[in-house]
Amino acid sequence: MTVPTVTALQVRCALQLRDEIAFLDLRHEAAYATGHPLFAANMAVDRIGLEAGTRLPRKDVPIVVYDAGEGLVPRAADRLMALGYTDVRQLDGGLPAWQMAGYELFKDVNSYAKAFGELVESRRTPENGDRRTERHRKLCVHHRLGAIFLSARFADNVPSSFQDCNLDLGDVAFR
Repeated sequence: MTVPTVTALQVRCALQLRDEIAFLDLRHEAAYATGHPLFAANMAVDRIGLEAGTRLPRKDVPIVVYDAGEGLVPRAADRLMALGYTDVRQLDGGLPAWQMAGYELFKDVNSYAKAFGELVESRRTPENGDRRTERHRKLCVHHRLGAIFLSARFADNVPSSFQDCNLDLGDVAFR
């Protein structure tokens, strides 16, 4: 079966207009982390049977799938349609077409969460103070107040200086 296509421009317009769309990168997380459109969600083709029902609860949601030329789209479309999804399309030309259209790719996972965190941090850190010292002080103060910290960092990327506040980082680094 041939999977209907949608252009990079059509997907980008739908995202900008905030239309409902599930934009799925079918590659494994490591490949996804090397570069993906900002609002693309990662759902590796071999995980569709495990994740689609939870992450895509409505069977009529518009779904656009893509890969980077690995040939994952037909298998993914077949799996999604077998699960009852009725509006499955592929990004015409895949990830290379997205790039050729001049649209940006974001590296790593949780890109929008990290960008938001950086925005908040930039507005809350004194311009003339040492960023690490000030941030560390705020973490210690907030810890004493019972605040909860959420992080999009990989577990091995949590600064060791946080340990000075006696924070239990076991769940903080959970992603």
